[in-house]
Amino acid sequence: MDSYGDLRREVHAVAVPMRSMADGTILVFNCGVSAFLLSEGQLTGDIGPRLVSMVRSVEAMLGMP
Repeated sequence: MDSYGDLRREVHAVAVPMRSMADGTILVFNCGVSAFLLSEGQLTGDIGPRLVSMVRSVEAMLGMP
């Protein structure tokens, strides 16, 4: 999921949910960046995929399917 200033116009963000824990808890990892620091497509083309990769690595370390 990404946000281009939905809450604050000067902040853009991307978020990735982690698969459910055994107890049903769902965690979400996010990254917010000042809009003026981003180049076109950086959020979805670079930061988002890197965040997905990080979350999948955490899942793997925790032994999640």
